[in-house]
Amino acid sequence: MLDKLISVAKKGDWREAERLLHEQWSQQCPLIFAPNESAPWDVKIDETKINDILLHPVATAYCLDENVGSDLKPLMVSCGLKGDENRPGNICGRVFKCGEATYSCKECASDPTCVLCYQCFQKSAHRFHKYRIENFDCFIGFLRQPIVDLRSEEERKGAEKQWIKAGCCRHLGNSVIVEKSGSDELDRPLMPAEIKYDDYGVE
Repeated sequence: MLDKLISVAKKGDWREAERLLHEQWSQQCPLIFAPNESAPWDVKIDETKINDILLHPVATAYCLDENVGSDLKPLMVSCGLKGDENRPGNICGRVFKCGEATYSCKECASDPTCVLCYQCFQKSAHRFHKYRIENFDCFIGFLRQPIVDLRSEEERKGAEKQWIKAGCCRHLGNSVIVEKSGSDELDRPLMPAEIKYDDYGVE
C-alpha cells in the first residue's frame, strides 16, 4: 500500500492518495479505537499503533519516503524550514503559571481566552496594537469571581503585606490595560460595575 501511495503522490494524483489513505483509515480506525466491551469507560489509546498505522502513511505520502516513520521533519528540511522555529500562526505550547503575565490584543482577540506569552507577544505585530496585560488566574472554575474572605481585618492586612509588589494584584479579578497613547483604564475591574465588594476594592 505504501509503494502505491508514494507512486500516486509522485504523480501528484492527490485524489487517489486521499482515497488510499481513506481506505486504510476506514479499515484500521475501528480496530485501533475499538471500545472495551467489558469496561467501556476504560479507554486505552495505543500511540504506537496510531503513529505506525495511521500517521506513517500520511508522512510517507508527503515525504515520498517509506522510512520516515510518522515524522514530517524530512519534508520540512526539503522545504528549507526548521522544525524548532515558532512560525506565525503556530502555538508555542507554553503552560502559564499562576500570576504569570499574559497578553491579549484588544484589536484582534475574539474573546478573553485569546492570550499570548511574553516571548510570542514580543515577536508579533500585536505589540503595536492596543493590548491588555493580565495575570494568569488560578481560580477554580471558569468564571473570574472574588473569593469570599472569612478572615478578620487584621489577618487580611497581614496577608496583603506578603504579596510581592510586581506579583499578583491584590484586587482579585483586576487587570491592567495598556494602550499606545496612554490610558485611563488602568486597574479596571473585569466584573460588572453593579457588583461591589468593599473587601477587594472593586466598585
